[in-house]
Amino acid sequence: MEKKTIGHFISVLRRANGMTQKDLAEKLFVSDKTVSRWECDESTPDLALIPVIAEIFGITADELLRGEKNSPSHAEDTSSVERQKAKSEKQYQHLLNERGKKFRYLSAISIGLSVLALISAFICNTGFIRGVLGFGIACICLLASEICQYGFCAQAWLSAEDDDIFLPKIQKTNSAFLQYTGTITVINVLLFCFCLPLGLFSGIHGLTLFSWFLYGALLLILGGIVLYLLYHLIVKDLLIKRNLLHLEEKALLLSKSRKHFLKKAILVLAVILAILLLCTFVVNCIGYEPILEEQVFYSAEEFKAAMEADYDAWFEEGWGPFDQVPDDIDLEQLYEDQKSWRIIQTEAGDVICEYYYAAALYEEPHYVFNDGVPEITVCSRYAFYDAYNIYSTMLQCLFIAAILSSLICVTVYGVQVTKAKKALYK
Repeated sequence: MEKKTIGHFISVLRRANGMTQKDLAEKLFVSDKTVSRWECDESTPDLALIPVIAEIFGITADELLRGEKNSPSHAEDTSSVERQKAKSEKQYQHLLNERGKKFRYLSAISIGLSVLALISAFICNTGFIRGVLGFGIACICLLASEICQYGFCAQAWLSAEDDDIFLPKIQKTNSAFLQYTGTITVINVLLFCFCLPLGLFSGIHGLTLFSWFLYGALLLILGGIVLYLLYHLIVKDLLIKRNLLHLEEKALLLSKSRKHFLKKAILVLAVILAILLLCTFVVNCIGYEPILEEQVFYSAEEFKAAMEADYDAWFEEGWGPFDQVPDDIDLEQLYEDQKSWRIIQTEAGDVICEYYYAAALYEEPHYVFNDGVPEITVCSRYAFYDAYNIYSTMLQCLFIAAILSSLICVTVYGVQVTKAKKALYK
């Protein structure tokens, strides 16, 4: 037999009228904890409040004290209770819907502040050429957006204490509030990353739109990856453990599968990137010197002839300082003026070779004497550029391999999550 007490009757009437404990407490000028104690039969309302409570619910004080409405028969009373329960669920759902609409309307303020942050940064950087100022204003707007949004979320949050009948609805609504707030937080963090180049690289003259969008896009992608990893590896579990986020059984299983696949993808990618990083380190340590082709001359005459022949051919082809020379300039005189004369001499100071050196064609020659015989080593600019290009190409290939590895891991991870989702929701 259903227990008939004042507290239980107040609980049924409150739910039937679509009221929370806080709503009723405000009408009676008491705390919601006091109403909770009444409904748990830990205490009873003061006699002075009995007529007020009865008037709020449209019953008599006698009915309130007896814990039931006047009814001609038990069957009619049972039917009335069922109707009250049905009405209670409908009214409470309407209450939740209205609270959700109010929350979304208020959240528009936070979204507006986020948009204002981006507009302010754009105007200050482009219009006033003050990138740092734009970044500062954007940070203030984004911080204000966060404070407002979490304030709106706290205001809309529903207490689940002693409302066991509607606990699933309350948990679902609170989770929706929290997820909506989390989405706005993610947007604000990404906007902060996008505006960050204005604070780091703009100086006092701001950044060009191309530079800002390039650096901003890179930081935005990096920030998005970090947020995704933090949420699925750490934050989501913390919210579930603290009873702040409630997921359905299938969604919870999908979340666990996603976390499992994500850990595997991170581990594989970390191993691949570690190997590529080691290869990059080795290539940097070796450098381009081992693949640099140098010319070695064991005769000063051969060395001089090679240097002068290359210089003459270079002049005839119109390279170097003779390129795009006006017609009224004497090329022959210019040719002579550009010569840079050098000598090779022994340790005793005896000159064994006099030649002219073209810095545009050769690196600085090096020479030693072995038993009086000169050994002259020289590297052409072309050989240097070829070696350096090979070295740069190797580094670029390692960088491209890192990007491709990341894309492959992300693709495989996405495919695995999609398969798990189809298996759960088929």
